Amino acid sequence: MKILKNSTSTDIEITSIGLSVIALSSYTVNVEDYLLLASDDSITELTSLISSGDIVVNDGTSDLSSTDGLNYIKYPDFAGSSRFDNSTNSFTSTNVQDAIEEAASGGVTIEQLIEFEGYENTTTHSTTSNGWVQKSGYPYTTSTKSPGKYKIDHTAQLSQTKRESPLGYQIQWRTGTSGSWITLYEVKWGSGAENSSYYDIKSGISVIELSTETNFQIRFMFGYTVDGGTARMQKTNITLWKVDNNI
Repeated sequence: MKILKNSTSTDIEITSIGLSVIALSSYTVNVEDYLLLASDDSITELTSLISSGDIVVNDGTSDLSSTDGLNYIKYPDFAGSSRFDNSTNSFTSTNVQDAIEEAASGGVTIEQLIEFEGYENTTTHSTTSNGWVQKSGYPYTTSTKSPGKYKIDHTAQLSQTKRESPLGYQIQWRTGTSGSWITLYEVKWGSGAENSSYYDIKSGISVIELSTETNFQIRFMFGYTVDGGTARMQKTNITLWKVDNNI
């Protein structure tokens, strides 16, 4: 986003491109006009206006210095001019070029940027109960996450000793460590394995969204209809990462 803010009490005309910025107001530049704004004639006019402070360039997040503002307009395809929103991550950089260099120098890892996290539980849990049973080793509590959307990849191995009985698993989640559980994912299939050494491998991907900074819990549920047999779950795995990190 490119915004021109008029800090004076009179309207400012940028005649080379036919643009008017109302006094003490702002103008959001249309994306299709970015190259026109970066034209030589436009830059000639804007240089004095931005250098004097009459026009302040804003990237949609913050006001830029006169130098950064001119570069942001003049070099729209240069990574050093492309703004980087660091308000929801641990970067100090405010442009893409610096953010890449910061990550490369060890300032912020990719895992930190996308808030990557994983958990694996290899124990086997058996049940003869009908209905959904929480897998041992759960719930899993994540670290504190920033607001946004997170993708959750989940995998489990299951077996059922009574072939004609339906088998399945659920992924449930909740914010914090209390409150009601919400079912994110559910899969059921019509029969399991009569040999307890055989396991079906099932997996899925779910997405959740956090509105505030918080941790959250995830748990596997399995069973469904045991009906006199034994349902088993083992080798469960969860990986999660942020999918809207504002790069």
